[in-house]
Amino acid sequence: MIKAVLKFEMIRFFKQPINIIFSIIMPILLLVLMNSLTQKYVKDYNIADYYLPMFMIILSIIFVLTTIPMPWIVGRLYKEFKLICISRLGIKKYILLLFAFNLILFFSEGFILFIISLIFFKLNITFLSILDIFIVPFISFCCCFSIAMVIPNFSKTIKGTMSMSMLVLYVIMLISGVTIPIFVFPDWWKYIQIIIPIGGCAKVSYDLLTNSANYFDILYISIQLLYISVFTVLFVKKLYAQI
Repeated sequence: MIKAVLKFEMIRFFKQPINIIFSIIMPILLLVLMNSLTQKYVKDYNIADYYLPMFMIILSIIFVLTTIPMPWIVGRLYKEFKLICISRLGIKKYILLLFAFNLILFFSEGFILFIISLIFFKLNITFLSILDIFIVPFISFCCCFSIAMVIPNFSKTIKGTMSMSMLVLYVIMLISGVTIPIFVFPDWWKYIQIIIPIGGCAKVSYDLLTNSANYFDILYISIQLLYISVFTVLFVKKLYAQI
């Protein structure tokens, strides 16, 4: 049963061109392009040390919000969840399998970006950089996953769900600090940023990069964990109400 579900999810993922383009091809091309264009102009530090952590967070946002909402809305519209509930697998195991499957795909893509940065752009490896490259994006992935589970509750069609997902994606990308560097924003913006989903992850990533991490970063991560808990509870309550 588990193998069948994993096989089905893999087929569903790679069958959608948007998943391949946005989740696999585009991050690699953008990482190579940005490093190639800016490395020659930045001499004070290795630009790959900045780009890779942010690209990992961006990848978690794009990867999750362009792929995860689809199974939820399809499962609701075509009664897949009810079939899963009465099967030997059960809805809880299905959700965990879907999370694990997409997490493996995410880190597989992230590992490719890591190897490219390490070999071609001389990425510096330290303990803090490992936290910045893998642990912070994992929290970002979990936060986006919980948000993606809730989005289908606000739409009754596949098209509406995907449109809402893209809207949430663009809003998070623009105001969280992952695409526009944090130091560009005024000082007062950081107080708004830390309460934005993924904004806390971007702030912690920047602090780790600049060796300015402090106890406040624990607060920023705690806020992201709170988002994960709240959105997950909302999703589970709505899911069981529907099935």
